[in-house]
Amino acid sequence: MRRPRPVLCLVTNAQVSTLPLPQAVAEAVAGGVDWIQIREDGLSDAELLDLSQQISDAAREAGPVKIWMNRRLDIALAIKADGLHLGSTSISAEQAVRFRASLLEQEPRLALSLATHSEAEIAQAREWGVDYVQLAPVYTPLSKPASRAPLGLEAIPHAVKNAPPLLAQGGITPERAARLIQAGCAGVAVTGAILQGPEPLVAARAFRNALDKACLDNA
Repeated sequence: MRRPRPVLCLVTNAQVSTLPLPQAVAEAVAGGVDWIQIREDGLSDAELLDLSQQISDAAREAGPVKIWMNRRLDIALAIKADGLHLGSTSISAEQAVRFRASLLEQEPRLALSLATHSEAEIAQAREWGVDYVQLAPVYTPLSKPASRAPLGLEAIPHAVKNAPPLLAQGGITPERAARLIQAGCAGVAVTGAILQGPEPLVAARAFRNALDKACLDNA
């Protein structure tokens, strides 16, 4: 059976982007990004809603894309996002179950992903019934100081065995992305490798080519 196309997810961070964020996002989608995860800190509710709508509009105009909102269900619903991404330490198991139930009631249904940093957290995510997990940091992050020791490529084969579809995050380059797909990841989530350069389209295209080739090679 042919493997699904690997997911290329751009996690936003206006503070590291060399271009206005809606413009950078649009270029990245044109270059092959499948998902945009909106993660912006330090904004008021009104500012976050406005920026999230701008990002969503720019991304959807640029091509087929799914929009994920980080943590904020209210904004996810307001911008008609496709999914909600939660931090593993931001909710309890009881809250996660409630979130899951509320998302399933939405029309169209919102997907749920969870940030994880260990196999124990991946196991917890599986119990909660999330659609995806992001595992970080696999390598030392490019866009922010490291807060945890990198897990390394060697952690991936075991991590993916009993996980929901897993996206690797942290210090990802196109070359590393290819190796992660070959190790069993469903995709990768990146920030700095796309946003910190002058040409997000070119950077995204390099990732897209590497991911697609790795998928074909691993078929």
